[in-house]
Amino acid sequence: MVRWMSKAIVSAMATLGLALAAYADGTLVDARASGARLIVNEVSVYTVKTGRGGRTPASRAQEMATTLGDWDGRAPIRADQEPKSKVWRVAMAERTVLTATAEEAKAAQSSPEALARSVAAKISTALKSGKIALGTQSVLLPPDESGSVRLVGSEARKATVKVTPAGLAKVVRSQGLLKVVPLGLGEGVVNVTGVSSDAFLSIRVMPYAAKLPARVEARVFGVEAREAAVGNAAMAALLTTLAGDGVRVTEVSRKLGALTGGASALGRVRYRVEANDAFPVEGVVAVHAKNLSASIRSEEVLLYSNDPENVPGPATLYGYDFLPKKAARLLWHHKNTGTSGLVVEYLLVNEGLTPAKVRVTMGESEGDPNPTLSGYRAATQFLSAWLTDEAVEITLPPMSARPLIAVRANPGETVSGLARLEAEAPGVRLMGRAVRAMSWAGPWRVATTGPDAWARMAPVPLSELPPIERPPTLHVYPHPFRKESFRYEQGGRYGYVRVGENAIPDASGEGKLHGNFGVLYDIDGTIENPTSSPAEVEIVFEASAGYTGALFEWGGSLVKAGLLQTKAEYLLSNVKVPPGERRRVQFRTIPLSGANYPVTIIVRPVGSER
Repeated sequence: MVRWMSKAIVSAMATLGLALAAYADGTLVDARASGARLIVNEVSVYTVKTGRGGRTPASRAQEMATTLGDWDGRAPIRADQEPKSKVWRVAMAERTVLTATAEEAKAAQSSPEALARSVAAKISTALKSGKIALGTQSVLLPPDESGSVRLVGSEARKATVKVTPAGLAKVVRSQGLLKVVPLGLGEGVVNVTGVSSDAFLSIRVMPYAAKLPARVEARVFGVEAREAAVGNAAMAALLTTLAGDGVRVTEVSRKLGALTGGASALGRVRYRVEANDAFPVEGVVAVHAKNLSASIRSEEVLLYSNDPENVPGPATLYGYDFLPKKAARLLWHHKNTGTSGLVVEYLLVNEGLTPAKVRVTMGESEGDPNPTLSGYRAATQFLSAWLTDEAVEITLPPMSARPLIAVRANPGETVSGLARLEAEAPGVRLMGRAVRAMSWAGPWRVATTGPDAWARMAPVPLSELPPIERPPTLHVYPHPFRKESFRYEQGGRYGYVRVGENAIPDASGEGKLHGNFGVLYDIDGTIENPTSSPAEVEIVFEASAGYTGALFEWGGSLVKAGLLQTKAEYLLSNVKVPPGERRRVQFRTIPLSGANYPVTIIVRPVGSER
């Protein structure tokens, strides 16, 4: 029996053992040349630029591949400078892979050192890719576009590729890539199988979220419809044309401005559309915008949704059936007194068999711990639009519902709003409710709550919604306008107007609206100066009943008095009246939700003591 072996034999056997192990476990490195390109594990690492010693760039690339093919899985790839030379080389153990001469570096538009370090780094990275490595584990595709996925590794080139199910997609292979070409809709897997390793790629082919129309029509109203109103009208019109579960639209860019009364314009808006189980789509839609300024009608009723004001949990809040071409003013003001988030939602419901158009003028506040501030913000938005007759037309498809508002109220927060609504045809009703935020209606839950729900959320067929409760119609107040007047004579008693004191009756004649919240006041006053000296008179707003907010229309402009503490005053105007003359003043105001009314308008000489 032989009991000894030379070191050379032991070394040779060890090398053979490593080689056999490598063969059993798969290839350690797949290095090859394609022309002058060196490809390692399906990664292009370098293209040889020059020939040398009778060898072409292609033959040099092949020599590099042969050298790297002997990699043992451990030897580092280094960039070294040859002693006493400006030449750099890329080395594997003691073997040279590439000599980066000055000529080679110049041809590569680099320096010898930079070239050697770059090539060494790229080879090292390619070797570290392993046996089979995919650039991603999943890919999402539309039905008509392919997707490319990186496939590298020592076993990648010779690996088999199989798609399951076969009819979902086909795979076209190229160096370092798998191109997945959809054949149908659905989900599946691409299995990549090598000698000793495998990987899989999940693929999902989905229909587009929507087919964008080439053109939509946006209809607005007003002395001037602001740019935001025109944009909202365009988005609302687009959403009416789109069908699908959970459709939501984002405006990417807009080339469409404000419109004066009677004007029209053609603009371009880029939208991104998403939907459940669908591939997002983005594109430009031509928008034909029209301002039909002459069609606004005054509100004939006030719909007062403040009962209950405190809402501890899910509840029905309001209901109303619109009369055709009879405008209504809607007020809502609700506080979440519960322990979990609520969504205060008002739906416009079309129970008719034909499309219904509704004109909307909106002012709303997101949830706020300060009820007075919430009402003030909502009224500021509303009056800014209402004073110029601004409105937007939206369409309800047959037998469908669309959110008018959908605002989240966290515990302790109040949501508030004012809206002017007018339905052109019968069959349209309003339904307000509070629902738990965690269980808010499925079709719209993908869209975030917040302002302009009517413009951001698509109509949904009634058949896809749970039954919508029809609450009794209460708190309807006809003709929500009041006229008040005053007469002040210089040297006489102060003039006074009390706003919110004489409550208007409801439609039944049995109830009254204490505080007249949401009622528009037209105030007409006369200031006379019978004296022989000029008179200067001030018109002052006083927070008579407590903490309050106040807004006025004066001379065609919105005047914001802000929030005032009890008995605080806000100067509306100084009026100068020459001797023996009189001045007429006219302005408007509205009692605000969450504020304390009645309040007082005082007319007195400038400099008077309070």
